[in-house]
Amino acid sequence: MKKLQTWSALTLAALLTACSNNDNLTPSPANGHYTEALLFNTSVTNPDGKSGVAYMQAINDTTSATYNNRNAEPIGYETALVVQGKNIYSMPSFMGGSKSEVTRWQLNAQNKLVKQAALAVPAASGAAEVLEISATKAYLTCQGLGKIIVFNPQTMTKTTDIDLNSYARTGAVNVGPAAMVKRDGKVFVGLSQFDNTYKAAYKSVDLVMIDAQTDKVEKLITNETLGLSCATRPIDASSIFVDEQGDIYIMCLGAFGFNSDYPGGIVRIKKGATEIDATYRFRLDETAIDGLDVRADYVVSSYYAGNGLLYAYVSVGKLDPKFSENPYIAIVNCPVTIDLKTQKITRIKELPIGNPYSTGVCKYKDIIIWGSTNKEATGFYYYNPTTKKVKNAAIKTVGFPGFIYHIKK
Repeated sequence: MKKLQTWSALTLAALLTACSNNDNLTPSPANGHYTEALLFNTSVTNPDGKSGVAYMQAINDTTSATYNNRNAEPIGYETALVVQGKNIYSMPSFMGGSKSEVTRWQLNAQNKLVKQAALAVPAASGAAEVLEISATKAYLTCQGLGKIIVFNPQTMTKTTDIDLNSYARTGAVNVGPAAMVKRDGKVFVGLSQFDNTYKAAYKSVDLVMIDAQTDKVEKLITNETLGLSCATRPIDASSIFVDEQGDIYIMCLGAFGFNSDYPGGIVRIKKGATEIDATYRFRLDETAIDGLDVRADYVVSSYYAGNGLLYAYVSVGKLDPKFSENPYIAIVNCPVTIDLKTQKITRIKELPIGNPYSTGVCKYKDIIIWGSTNKEATGFYYYNPTTKKVKNAAIKTVGFPGFIYHIKK
């Protein structure tokens, strides 16, 4: 098999051009120790799409294969995987049915997932994202509690809470801390502000800024002029990031496409600033998609490639007439590129449109890997943005491929 660390760019380009199943074999590492891996999760849903089971596993190569879940580790359903350096965090199920703990894992030399320790959390905590502040301090956002749990990632023991419920909007179930990013010693935390139907309770983009040393909230950051709401997607760490210029970009969910009065979009906080840039208006309801005759509702997941370029899945509810009846199984996830500088969105026509559970996007060397469940196949597709060549469902999975991450040890 072609092991990750032995693949050259030339070999990969040849694979993508020819899409051959007869690639020459290359040996395993001489010492049996892998330095890279692909980590991914899969969801096996019940017929209604609302419930099921989920798994994660790591693989050593990108050769065509089918992976079942016999050697995978069970994780919480409808939750995030978070990678922080060598640490991998899995969350309990949002809807219950799994043990209420956040687990820290690492990969051993053979890329087997090894449980390190676990942090017990309250039932229905809605544990969403982890951000490591230092070797001995990390933040865990808890949607259901309206709090951030501060804990020691080495021992997985709680230190304190940061209670954010005082920032909840009228009509919100609670403040809903979501995805986070650290810049210049401050942690910027998106606030969901969902009502009891998981839609925006108020038309505002809200975040809090926390001092990473003292764990004190220094300010509420808010904007009501851009018409956007629900800052960051709670189970997607890529929904807030710092670019190479030092600007923070934040994906806003609105009403997930269920209410046109609450559109999705993207906002930014410029380098050195602590307020949302009111001059940067990037609303998806105002932005045509080149190659598609309908507009996007929100950014589902993404990979930032630098120079203002996002490879992303956007949800386009109008692509499936049955979207409002059962959004869990609708075919609405469209692969696109998003130019954050020009605010241009372009459909990647070489890739299929998939269902909402298949959201994985990551970069490996010269390719972008996309998880997709569509009308033809389920698995990970390899896309070379230079040649536009695609290898369809190169890695087939049992279950919807919802996350993928290229880990360098």
